[in-house]
Amino acid sequence: MVSPPLEVPTWAVAIAGIFVVVVIVTVFKDHLFSFDLDKAIKRQRESLIGPISCFPRTVNEDLENNESDYSFVVTPHCAYTIGNAKSWRIEPLEHDGIKTVLASDDANYQIPPGTRTVSYAFEGFRYGDHCLDFRPDYEPDSRSFCKYQMMCNRVQAVYFWEHGHMRLAGICIYLGFSHALVWKDEEELGLEREYNVFAFYDVIREKRKEEVEQRKKKEKEEEKRKRMAEEEPANEFTSSAHSHLRLCTEHDGRTVVLACNAEGKNEKYAFNEKEKRYEYVEMEEEGADEKTRMIRTKKQDNYLLRAL
Repeated sequence: MVSPPLEVPTWAVAIAGIFVVVVIVTVFKDHLFSFDLDKAIKRQRESLIGPISCFPRTVNEDLENNESDYSFVVTPHCAYTIGNAKSWRIEPLEHDGIKTVLASDDANYQIPPGTRTVSYAFEGFRYGDHCLDFRPDYEPDSRSFCKYQMMCNRVQAVYFWEHGHMRLAGICIYLGFSHALVWKDEEELGLEREYNVFAFYDVIREKRKEEVEQRKKKEKEEEKRKRMAEEEPANEFTSSAHSHLRLCTEHDGRTVVLACNAEGKNEKYAFNEKEKRYEYVEMEEEGADEKTRMIRTKKQDNYLLRAL
């Protein structure tokens, strides 16, 4: 005997439906709030980006006025400006953020105690004598110079200007704060740290992405060039190697190509159809006297003769 199906009370169905609706609304509300918050934070951070200037902004007056009290240390990851660790501390948010950007694969990475700034040089540039000193890997033009831009209130980008073209050379973030400094709003200070770390991260991420794309583009162009060189027959002389080509008709009616000799030698060659290779020949003008033929033989022109 088959048992009759169980009947679910109407009130239970109603409660279950209300619960599902509440869960959906809550989740959607959380996502919507998070999305709006991210947009608000992004707008706030973008409002802190300053104009590009020919002069750097003073962020830490003590660092600039008492340069002898600090040491500038270059490491494989980046460069640090280090001062007295007893009077300065770095927050975990700053430390973890910098590690994520510069040394996420290094479990032993630690920002040195007392670090005031962290500088990062982009591809093609090296560190100079201080946190905002980035120099190209080659000897620059004497008229080149640097420009500066605040990406947040404690993050400063450095651009290198040369021959009318500006490139991002490096970026510097100012970390920590004095133990003696009393902040009125700790929440505001925490948000400021977050803005600066994210600004530092975003600039490096975008620049690294650009560098990778440029590197891939160059590699593809190099592969294409090598492939074309390998596919080109050994005895072929193309227009890429020779800027001048001439078509002529021989006495037997054949069409020939006169092309600039790649080696730059004063010689003329003809294609030997029997041997299937080029051979040196001496061309004489039709009806020329002996003197003209001698001059023509000695003055061999700079073209390669090829039969079509």
